Amino acid sequence: MSNLSDKLNSEAFWQDFMRRPEAQEALRQEQQQHLQQYAASVKESLVKEKEELKEALLDCGEELRRMLAPIVKYDMVHRLLYNTLTDCNKHGISLNDRLLEDHPFRERLQQLSDECKANPEHLKAIQDQWSEVVFDAKRAEDEEKAKYTTPLIPAQQDLISEALRGHDKPVSKRRLDAYTLKTHLTTAQQMRKDGNEKYQAGDYEKALERYTNAVGLLSPITGSNPNDTKLLNELYILVLKNQAAAALKCERWNTAIAAATDALSIDEYDCKSRYRRAQGRAMLGDIDGARQDYQAIIDEPWVDRDSKEAAKKGLRDLDKIQRNHKKSFNNFWAKTLDKGVFSKERAKDGEAPDAETDTSDAGATRSDGTPPPPLTRKQTLEVLEALRNDYARSDTQDKLRVLAEEVELDEEAFMARLKDALPPLSHSQFAWAQDTYSKADRDLRRDLDTSVTYWRVSDPSVSNLNSAIWQLIMQELMIKKRSKQMEGWEDY
Repeated sequence: MSNLSDKLNSEAFWQDFMRRPEAQEALRQEQQQHLQQYAASVKESLVKEKEELKEALLDCGEELRRMLAPIVKYDMVHRLLYNTLTDCNKHGISLNDRLLEDHPFRERLQQLSDECKANPEHLKAIQDQWSEVVFDAKRAEDEEKAKYTTPLIPAQQDLISEALRGHDKPVSKRRLDAYTLKTHLTTAQQMRKDGNEKYQAGDYEKALERYTNAVGLLSPITGSNPNDTKLLNELYILVLKNQAAAALKCERWNTAIAAATDALSIDEYDCKSRYRRAQGRAMLGDIDGARQDYQAIIDEPWVDRDSKEAAKKGLRDLDKIQRNHKKSFNNFWAKTLDKGVFSKERAKDGEAPDAETDTSDAGATRSDGTPPPPLTRKQTLEVLEALRNDYARSDTQDKLRVLAEEVELDEEAFMARLKDALPPLSHSQFAWAQDTYSKADRDLRRDLDTSVTYWRVSDPSVSNLNSAIWQLIMQELMIKKRSKQMEGWEDY
């Protein structure tokens, strides 16, 4: 024991250890993980910057908003405004006051705004020149730093580049020699073993974490020969199936579907993966997809009897879920869907909408006297798109999920408290029409309600977007209801 302790405290021991291939590979893996985390944090910070700047601009005067609306989307303007906002926060003043006080800065912004209206292509060229200047400055800074730091290996550069462009997985897999691959497989096997222990103990979140780590270790690599690749795929598919099973327990339906699909890409006849993908699809309301997976298991001649019976039970439960869901959903939607997106001030039951076709963008007075709507067809679609994006955000969906649990799946109570979970209608969603900034929130809602009611009769896109928004609002409640209906499904 003392000999081991002496070795662990020996600098020579650690220097020799760090020269070993497995230690170098472990270090590279850790560096890649840090790079992934950094790339994710960069993307997250950009989203936060836009949200902060958006809130600050909403507090600015109408004239300033009118000036900034067409140019805030450009990176150079975003960066200038956000840096100004950061300085304002440090000194305890508002962005509105700073822009009013700093006449030269405001004049430059006004020039950009005027140029955008007069010649958008020229402003784009200015943006490109600005980007080039920033790139040159950054390149010079990186070259100076490179004199004193160890450069990233090419694989790391590719990794962070792809991550910043939104890719979660490397574009190509790294080919490992047999010795290095063995180290990866041993580590992944240990992660899987730890995950199995957590799963058996009922700690599904920790189990999912362990399996996900193992998937992350194995997904970006491949063997140097067919035999090594076969060994890798055998373990990889096991870990993916474990990940899918744990994800189902944690109600991470998309994760379960993705893991099962990846496993099926390796072995399309793996019935466990197909069964778990069917479960995930069913929970997300993809009844047709779930039915196809269950039926594929039943139709395969080499699938064992127990697997076929489990799939048949899944189909029976699927039919029951679909009937219950359809009945519940239709009852609810009969009361709500025709009432518009925001308010209850819609036509009474039995009042059919005018079916006249209107192909114009501005609308016209209909034969029954219905006047043109406040918003054009294009404006209505743009606002609905913005709302769909807002309602699809993870924070909004989290609030809807909590609300569904708090009301214990009671639809009437859910609707009564819905306004507390949804983000308020924002003036920024009407940025295409600057005069609406002066309108009260209630007026904006009424304008949109009226416009949706008018346009959805003649434009299926409006009706589809309207339905998509309600799907986003109601999906957490419906998922919870389906989950409750599926209680008792046997593990497979």
